[in-house]
Amino acid sequence: MVCFLIYITLLFIQRVYFISSEKKLTIHIVQMFQLLSQAFYNLKMFLMMDM
Repeated sequence: MVCFLIYITLLFIQRVYFISSEKKLTIHIVQMFQLLSQAFYNLKMFLMMDM
C-alpha cells in the first residue's frame, strides 16, 4: 500500500519536473489534472482489490 503511494508520488514529481522544464503552463495544468484523476482512480481500484 505504502509502496504504491510512493510510486504514484514519484511519477507525479517526475511528470511535474518534465513539464516545468517545458514551461508550457496550460499543458502543465491539464496534465496535472489528468495525472491526479488517474492516480485517484488507480488508488480506488487498488483499495477495492485489497478488500
